[in-house]
Amino acid sequence: MLDYTYNVRSIVDYDAQELTESNRLFSKIVLAAKYLHRTKGDAERRYRFKLRLMREVLKLKGHSRKSMSAVFYFIDYLLRLPDQLAHQLTENMRPIIKKEGQMMVQFEENDVPPTFGELMARERKEGIEQGLEQGLEQGLLAGEEKSKKDFALTLLDEDFEVDYIAKLTKLEVAEVQQLKEGLRD
Repeated sequence: MLDYTYNVRSIVDYDAQELTESNRLFSKIVLAAKYLHRTKGDAERRYRFKLRLMREVLKLKGHSRKSMSAVFYFIDYLLRLPDQLAHQLTENMRPIIKKEGQMMVQFEENDVPPTFGELMARERKEGIEQGLEQGLEQGLLAGEEKSKKDFALTLLDEDFEVDYIAKLTKLEVAEVQQLKEGLRD
């Protein structure tokens, strides 16, 4: 007869201060689980804790991209936030991630945790918008009315806002709206 024994420890047995000071990724997972219960029904408190925890994880060195990604996925899954606070978290993480720099490079587009996925999408969209504006300013995209409309159609396909497209192309908002409605038909 085989007899298996397992070490079992409850999350409440772990000291939050020790977990916070630890450089191990597992300690951050345990902290997330510990605060899941402490922040139940208090989205604002959960938001503050999640922001702090994600900062701590970003500061950890010597862990693989795959391990870091798994921890961020776990934190995002376990400590879910209402949409407004999730967007606020993404905005607050933006300068931190830019400062850390290499973190964004470590994640591949198809395996980013939700918080970073939203951030990467925003960064990409802002980069495209900035490039388009520069191109228009330099006259690279300006030209006859037909090319403006073609360009507007391209932007509509990419889900840019009608007002923004009108601003870029120097077309009337009504014209762009008409082009958008024509796409639906």
